[in-house]
Amino acid sequence: MRRLKLVLEYDGTNYVGMQKQLNGLSIQELVEKALAKICKEEIQITPSGRTDAGVHALYQPVHTDFPVDSISLQNLQKALNSLFPLDIRVLGISQVSKDFHARYDAKIRTYHYKICKTKTAFNHRYFSHFPYYDLDGKLFQPYLQKLLGEHSFVNFCKKNLNLKHHRCTIYKADIEKTDYGWLIEISGNRFLHNMIRRIVGTCLVLSLEKAKPEKISKFLLEEDIPSKYKFTAPAQGLYLQDVQY
Repeated sequence: MRRLKLVLEYDGTNYVGMQKQLNGLSIQELVEKALAKICKEEIQITPSGRTDAGVHALYQPVHTDFPVDSISLQNLQKALNSLFPLDIRVLGISQVSKDFHARYDAKIRTYHYKICKTKTAFNHRYFSHFPYYDLDGKLFQPYLQKLLGEHSFVNFCKKNLNLKHHRCTIYKADIEKTDYGWLIEISGNRFLHNMIRRIVGTCLVLSLEKAKPEKISKFLLEEDIPSKYKFTAPAQGLYLQDVQY
């Protein structure tokens, strides 16, 4: 029995997210089915974190206890990729220690959010588009800077009564101009359900109002914020970019 770390990339357009759910096909379900087909028994994987429906991943580690020792890691990778649809790929497989945990051992997670200038027939699945708003990066950046450090993000996530706390530490939050539009990069120790999309959405609303950066600091302290600021940016612009251990 070997504990393996698999690094996946996927286009999330056709899936309900990473985690198995009752309302549609997930990345986890397809990966577990492919592993089970190879080793002839049920297999479970543990992802580094969940991604929502429509969200993409360029680097999504998972771990699994794989019962077949005779197959090489290179051949296992080839076998898995032959079983997956083209919108899911295994980038690499490595053997890790028995106590490695893809989720709990992760130290830094980095997400990218991509906003394009113009929607086309080819980019609408991979970028968000806000036609009513000419985004100003200089106005947007101060909002992101207020997120740095440890805060309660209860106002920037989907409600979950099972969570013990809503505190997260943000290490980096930047926006930069690109050839296609804008790239927002946020790194932290953990992220809550919908958190990145809520952050982007709230910052967009604030920048439309040309509000002072202190307003987002207030949202980090208050128990609740006005509903007009609770805008969840579209899923297709969001990417899990990297996970560091």
